[in-house]
Formats: sequence, C-alpha cells, structure tokens
Amino acid sequence: MKAQKTIVMCLGERLQEDGTMHVEHKTRVKAAFAQYQKASSGYEPSDVVVVLTGGKTRSEYPSEALQSKRYFEMIATEAGIDADKIFVIVEDVSLTTAQNFFCTKKLCSDRGIFPDKVIAIARTSQALKARVFAFWSWPFMAVDVIKTLDTKPLWYRALDSTVLVLLAVFDPHARIRNFVEKLFRKL
Repeated sequence: MKAQKTIVMCLGERLQEDGTMHVEHKTRVKAAFAQYQKASSGYEPSDVVVVLTGGKTRSEYPSEALQSKRYFEMIATEAGIDADKIFVIVEDVSLTTAQNFFCTKKLCSDRGIFPDKVIAIARTSQALKARVFAFWSWPFMAVDVIKTLDTKPLWYRALDSTVLVLLAVFDPHARIRNFVEKLFRKL
C-alpha cells in the first residue's frame, strides 16, 4: 500500500526593496510550518512535502522561495526540529500564483511525488485564485487553502479576490494583471 503524501505549499511574496521578507510572507511561512507539523503527526516525515514557492522578483537578492526556506529552517530550529529531516522543495521560478501551482506540480511529478492532499498557504484575498489553480493542477483531490494575513490595500484585495481571479484564468502569465496594478498605483 502506498503511503499518503501531503504537500504543504507556501505561496511566495515579492521581497521588500531591501531584500527582506514582508510580514505577510513571514506569516505564510509560519503557517506552512504549523501545517507541516499538523500533517506529519502520525506519519513518516517523508510523507509530508513542504514546497516553498516564488521566483526572483528583485535581481539583487535571492528568490522569494530561497528566503522562505531560510526562514522556515530558522522556525524549525527554534522549535527543536532538525530542518534537514524535513522534505523541502524550493520552487524558485514562478512569478504568479498560476505559475506557483503549475511549477510545483511539475517539480513534484519529476520527483515521483503524487500527493493525496494539498494544503496551500495564501493571503486571504489570494485564496480563491489558489483554489482555482490547485484544482487545475490536481483535479479531484482534497485541497485545503489556509488563509493568512492580508495587508494589501483594500482596492487590491477587492481586485485580487474577484477580477484578478478571472484575469489569472485567462492570462496566467499576468500581463494584464501587471498592467492593471500599474494603472491603479498611478491613481
């Protein structure tokens, strides 16, 4: 009988101008660690895979995913857990929510990981997009979306949870979304 595989997937967040992680991002990584602990209870550690996502959004700093990994390891160490014993995949190519999911699925498939359950950690306004792309990536599978802190401006949260979901479906590379964001920043 094959072991149950759970993926705990933490969506990235653009790094701040100084290369540090935003409080939203740190909150998601903490939530990913908590979900890892919960999911691994009663299972072999290798049955739970943590995927930290996010590409290089600032050329002079490491990728979002690599920053997440460093923070995740620090949290694990503080909790008395050997971070080297946690199966962590760094997905550091994606720049959009859609790409987070598609790249994660490919990385997992390439490693022979076919999950029974996916737990995605996203900010509140991103949750619907996360659910849509999780379904596209792993149809007919149990997917939980854990909502975390959302400090985006109200206009962005409204867009992200409605209009940007539709745009993401029809424009997974985010060309339209980027245009809309630039337009609203000028207002």
